[in-house]
Amino acid sequence: MAVSTPEDFDVLKSKGNACFNECLYSQALSFYSDALKLKNDPIILCNRALVHLKCENFGSALSDSSAAIALNPQNTKAYYRRGMAYFALTKFTLAGRDFKKSILLSPTNHAARSRFEECKKNIKRLKFEAAISNVNIRASERLNIDDFFVGESYDGPCLDHDGKITESFIESMVVHFKNGKQIHKRFVAQILLRVKKIFEELPNICEVSIPNGSTFTICGDIHGQFFDLCNIFEINGKPTHDNTYLFNGDFVDRGSFSCEVILTLFAYKCLLPKV
Repeated sequence: MAVSTPEDFDVLKSKGNACFNECLYSQALSFYSDALKLKNDPIILCNRALVHLKCENFGSALSDSSAAIALNPQNTKAYYRRGMAYFALTKFTLAGRDFKKSILLSPTNHAARSRFEECKKNIKRLKFEAAISNVNIRASERLNIDDFFVGESYDGPCLDHDGKITESFIESMVVHFKNGKQIHKRFVAQILLRVKKIFEELPNICEVSIPNGSTFTICGDIHGQFFDLCNIFEINGKPTHDNTYLFNGDFVDRGSFSCEVILTLFAYKCLLPKV
């Protein structure tokens, strides 16, 4: 029966290192495993953990790096590699602890510092995602119009508490916009809530009928150009039951008056929900 010697261990270790450097990870694992049968060595365990990381065997990497730490609690590479395994498994709190320990043992370990910062960012992100995932109530359902107080200094058009939109309100709002002013956020919320209800009751595809004597105008992209929209209505007439419009989309991007455009279109939709 052959007897193993320290030379055998060193040969297996060297062969494992050579295979790792050549990216021959399966052979490296084999040589490191054979070496560990001869001697339970923390350096070889740490090396094999690195090979497992390369092969995305994160559970095995955790096992080997933990065993290396048990044999040598000052093994900074073992903490770093276990941290990398935890990080890959999205266990950012555990990973952060190992990266922090690696930094304490080796203050110049910039890679560990970088990963530690990444862990903190991911922990913060997960907490935020968990917080918002628990909120099942839509923002529109949490809105209370009475929470919006309209001060005496507001000089724009107003809506009643029921939010019913009239033609005179739209005309006043358009003039207000043309003068470079904004309507109060209370009335913005009322428009959005009302148009939301209208859209939710519509099918995905709407059939449009055009009665005799009516006008149906198809408009291209508005792209946030409020004064272009006003010009269309001045030339072609405001939306009515007999003067209907179909806007292709791209209402709000690029231009400087996206809010004014979409609020005007939403208001007309509220005025004429069946059109």
